[in-house]
Amino acid sequence: MVERKEIEGKIIRISGPVVEAKGMRGSKMYDVVRVGDENLIGEIIRLNEDLATIQVYEETSGLKPGEKVVSTGSPLSVELGPGLIKNIYDGIQRPLPEIKNITGDFISRGVEAKALDRKKKWHFKPTLKKGDKVAAGDIVGTVDETALVVHKIMVPPDFEGGKVKSIVTEGKYTVEDVVAVLQTNGGEYRVCMMQTWPVRKGRPFIKKYDPSLPLITGQRVIDTFFPIAKGGTAAIPGGFGTGKTVELHQLAAVSPPGGDFSEPVTQNTLRIVKVFWALDADLADRRHFPAVNWLKSYSLYLNDVKKWWQEKIAEDWVDLRNKAMALLQKEAELQEIVKLVGPDALPPTERALLEGARIIREAFLQQNAFHEVDTFCPEKKQYEMLRISLKFLDLINDAIKKNAYIEDILNLKCRETIARMATISNKTFEKEFKKIEKSMEEEILSLIKKVENISSKEVKENE
Repeated sequence: MVERKEIEGKIIRISGPVVEAKGMRGSKMYDVVRVGDENLIGEIIRLNEDLATIQVYEETSGLKPGEKVVSTGSPLSVELGPGLIKNIYDGIQRPLPEIKNITGDFISRGVEAKALDRKKKWHFKPTLKKGDKVAAGDIVGTVDETALVVHKIMVPPDFEGGKVKSIVTEGKYTVEDVVAVLQTNGGEYRVCMMQTWPVRKGRPFIKKYDPSLPLITGQRVIDTFFPIAKGGTAAIPGGFGTGKTVELHQLAAVSPPGGDFSEPVTQNTLRIVKVFWALDADLADRRHFPAVNWLKSYSLYLNDVKKWWQEKIAEDWVDLRNKAMALLQKEAELQEIVKLVGPDALPPTERALLEGARIIREAFLQQNAFHEVDTFCPEKKQYEMLRISLKFLDLINDAIKKNAYIEDILNLKCRETIARMATISNKTFEKEFKKIEKSMEEEILSLIKKVENISSKEVKENE
């Protein structure tokens, strides 16, 4: 490998995170640089003769003109290999647990740490043998990184082709150990379990599969209303206190200043993702979590994953999901009228609609991440909760058509049992839900019979 020459310049101007340096002739665009005496990490974003404009990824307060800037000669890159899963990184792939061990709870400026653990040994299982022909992208061996994830060690994309000269036996090795030596026309090529790859260069592929399997998060508003497919992309913009930290355990988030979704970072993020979960400060203030706004959010993976839901869960899953979404949109329209005249001025059918939407919001969309049961909702349970909630609306609409009073409907006991569905054990919910559904049907039927008896009695008295 050719040694890259370091180029050293001097700071001449500082403006927030942007630094200008002179004496940087020979540098390249997007080279990583170390800025100042504290070696802050940055990236060259513009070059003009020997002047370089640098985006610094750390706090620049205290930097002074005249301090050194050193170009590493390498682009911003990431390390790929066993150890990525289960680790926590910042935006430039610095492992936060390792940094904590170095600096404590607060990250010091200029701190460095290897993205992948160089000392940990992984159990490597070879899939090739000596003499096998290999090309770029072939699998040399596998590592069981977790109980679910099998990490495939592949021949790097820039490999020109050749044969396996030697390969290690099954056993434990570090990411820097050579696991295979490949023979090419130009000499030997050593393969380790770790590869370094520039972040601005896309990984090559032969075939790209359409995402078809949903990524089950256990969050009802995500899995049912705005699903994401495995291998898909999503963004969760939201202001302070809207719940980004909780969502970050599984996904990713953007924090726009003041919760303004029109700011540049959020808008650029939305251009490259297919799922948008809008975290709403008003919902968070009302203690409605997850605070995903169902009127602003969207998912472009719905058609990709609906086949899985229809085959594994229920044929009418997408119909129920669309019906619930339409119900919530209609509720938003009615709320404008309610603010002016109050709910009592609405006809019974529209008051029933508001009640049905309330059930969806409070019994289905709201979820308690700290409850031992409600923290994760299985797919089948999500479907049954939505089905029963919508069936409740159908039954009370039928009761209204048969002259039931809306006030009696709003006092039904089954409303409370429906609201508690989320906390029923994930192991016994099917049995319990059948009881809830039967009790709901009987209570509403009893109300209808009561109304019919009163009506028939009034008819007889008038005769």
